[in-house]
Amino acid sequence: MKKLAAFALAMIMCLGIVSCGDSGSDKGGDDKKETKATTAAKSGEGGDNDAETEATEPEEPKADVESVELTNSLLGMKLTFDVPKFEGWEISEPEQDEDHASMDMKYYYEADGSKTWCSIDVYLVADNTNGLDWFIEQNEPIPNTEYTGYINGHSRAQDCPMFFYTEDYFDGKARADVSVSNISENMDPDKYAELVETIQKSVKVEILDTNGLYDADGNLLTVDGTFSIPAKMNISGTDVNVEFKTFTRTIHAVTEFNDGKNDIRIRESGSVKSDLFDAFIEKNAKDEPYDCEVGGHPAKGRLWNDFGTLTAEYIVQFDDDTYYEFYVTSKGELDLAAINEMMNGAERGDLEKQMNDHLSEFVSNMTKL
Repeated sequence: MKKLAAFALAMIMCLGIVSCGDSGSDKGGDDKKETKATTAAKSGEGGDNDAETEATEPEEPKADVESVELTNSLLGMKLTFDVPKFEGWEISEPEQDEDHASMDMKYYYEADGSKTWCSIDVYLVADNTNGLDWFIEQNEPIPNTEYTGYINGHSRAQDCPMFFYTEDYFDGKARADVSVSNISENMDPDKYAELVETIQKSVKVEILDTNGLYDADGNLLTVDGTFSIPAKMNISGTDVNVEFKTFTRTIHAVTEFNDGKNDIRIRESGSVKSDLFDAFIEKNAKDEPYDCEVGGHPAKGRLWNDFGTLTAEYIVQFDDDTYYEFYVTSKGELDLAAINEMMNGAERGDLEKQMNDHLSEFVSNMTKL
């Protein structure tokens, strides 16, 4: 009997120990689960957060760069780009020469025991896009940029003249020229490549709300600030509009209209030096140039037949210091053969008078400032 009682007591004690052990184990497990969940919540791990963390790659560190800015205040456009923050940069003050804005930069460094440099020449202008596709085919398209453009042919490893055709501007584009050149070619190749690529990736042009192309009345101002030209005038009894159009890295005032017989185009082509006026007759002797009067001013002109388009060039003298070049074209009534016949006969004077009269009316509307 005593043995049976002792055995029963031993069994009760064992069950109590097992029960305590299970209770402790469950409590410990819950604590661990709670601790893990809390840690995950604090660290952003667990569940969907784990998936999001795994899917998001860390950002690449941004290159240490500094921004460069060039504004063309006359044309109303701004260029910005980055360069690596190498020690040794010197940047010149921007310059505005009529409708061309420019600046230059130099990166100075030591090589072979002497000081040398890599230069960057920058221009911000307006240009047309005639032949751009051909230039891109003949040269190397600029990589790493959002703009159309090309790297002009070069023979040195550390010579990279780039022409970016950027935002629309009148009938052309705002053009940024950035030429990176190291004549000595002893800059570290990796640093040179980093410099060029940084510029290519960061070039940005913005067309501004303000410019210096018009006066308060909306008249067009020539790029040298010499003349005001009305945006509307009457030529040959026809109301015409005058607009800026882009040419080779510049802009000029242009009007296009029909005089009842022909499509006429008149282009103001900017100021020239007096010696060009003096040498005009001798220089263009083969085209039988002539002295004339345009809008009451002394002028010299010449005619030629441009495949059926009657074309005239003039230099007009406004005063002792002011000479301006103009082009007039007429197309429609006469074909190639008819123009040649008139130019070689007695009717040549009629062609000259027709072109002179059109330009005279245009010039008479111009006001010297």
